[in-house]
Amino acid sequence: MSFASTAIAVTPVLFILLLIPILIGVYVYRDAGRRGMNAVLWTLVAILAPSLIGFIIYLLVRNSYSTLKCPQCDAPVTEQYIACPQCGIKLRASCPSCAAPIEPDWMVCPRCTQPLTDYHESFAAPVRPKDKGLGKILLAVILIPLVVILLMFTLFSFTGSESSLGSASMSIDYYLETCDADVSEWLLDLPQSTDTAYVLEYKTKQNGQKFTQYLVYFAPLTAESSYSLGSGNNPFKNVVQIDIEASDITDGESVLLITSIDKDYAELKITYAGKKVNCEIAQIDLPLDPDKFLIMSEDEATFEETKILK
Repeated sequence: MSFASTAIAVTPVLFILLLIPILIGVYVYRDAGRRGMNAVLWTLVAILAPSLIGFIIYLLVRNSYSTLKCPQCDAPVTEQYIACPQCGIKLRASCPSCAAPIEPDWMVCPRCTQPLTDYHESFAAPVRPKDKGLGKILLAVILIPLVVILLMFTLFSFTGSESSLGSASMSIDYYLETCDADVSEWLLDLPQSTDTAYVLEYKTKQNGQKFTQYLVYFAPLTAESSYSLGSGNNPFKNVVQIDIEASDITDGESVLLITSIDKDYAELKITYAGKKVNCEIAQIDLPLDPDKFLIMSEDEATFEETKILK
């Protein structure tokens, strides 16, 4: 795998590894501030301590605080409030004699001993919103490492196998002298087009490696044409990229023979003078190199030798 492809695959992993402490830090800073704790200190502890130890300690020792809200104006209140200090709505029942807070099922006021048997007072109890932030953090802590492991496994699968890519340019006349009759017939019947490349594709595999051969005919391609061959910019696919430069020479039609060995079958992309070329691909069951660079064993089931055209 090229350095650029490796960098593309590693970047999401590094981003995810940095995202976890950022999420934890934001949550701890806000939560500690609401609880009257040292927000900056606890944020540093939660972020810098290894293996989430700091975050776990914070969850164990953090101070309790009221998360109650006024049901009318959403202002923060406590269990001791009889009325909301912002809008004045009644939050708890109170003794008609001493105004001390009481519970609806009490029979006597514990402060002034006033009987409460027949006393009823309407009020709107405070509401307690759920702490959704902690649930999201814990979910991220569980899921993000799984994503990192999956990405690392994917990266290892790409770097753990060898790949080869080769090409050869040859005149049509030379190729016709040695190619299979079906290939010859296909090649001679092709139309002249500057918008479409006509391609034969041969695929086979051995020992986990997948072989892909392409025979490419493109009308503007001549013996004097310059082209470059690359593996594309997609680290998750085996992409064969052919970039053909424009040329004023129109004599000497040629074909390109491309051979790819990789863990995946190749996907072909062609550009001409910087523009994408449409590829019309047909499948074939025989190797496409006329000089038999892919040598088959007697049972025609495995390769005895593989040579890549340079």
